[in-house]
Amino acid sequence: MIKVSVSNNGFSVHGHANFKPYGEDIVCSAVSAITQSIANGLYKFCDASYASHEGLLAVYVSNPDDCCKALLFSLRYGLQQIQKEFPEYLSLTEVWDCA
Repeated sequence: MIKVSVSNNGFSVHGHANFKPYGEDIVCSAVSAITQSIANGLYKFCDASYASHEGLLAVYVSNPDDCCKALLFSLRYGLQQIQKEFPEYLSLTEVWDCA
């Protein structure tokens, strides 16, 4: 199962979906595409730092502005759509500071 945690200032994703064999796993591909796209946007526009290893991606923004928050909410929405279709392969935890 892929586990994702999203917050106001970043996200982390780790694990593997194991929906299908390597190269055929559409769940893993979908999660990878959206998380890597958002990570690239946060890095380019929000001066984010990140760590990446086999099966792990963690992205952190120290001072998120409205642009960063919009990217993180887009990530959240995209992952929610994937989770609706494949709930047994994606766990999404959200930690939002609404203050």
